[in-house]
Amino acid sequence: MRKPAGTVGLALNVQPGKALVMVLGTGSGQSNQEALELWVMQMLIERDLLPTRGAIPLLIESWKTP
Repeated sequence: MRKPAGTVGLALNVQPGKALVMVLGTGSGQSNQEALELWVMQMLIERDLLPTRGAIPLLIESWKTP
């Protein structure tokens, strides 16, 4: 999940830190990167997608649309 999460994070300008840990999930991540990886994994599972380049636009759109 690191590569797709990294790409999404880069596209959305997610900064290092811990601000997203509670916002994106259960709070089990230790950093914004880990929280984003867990969120990406959850979104891929929910939408039955593979972690490929084709999923990136869908993940970005999911981020923007609550």
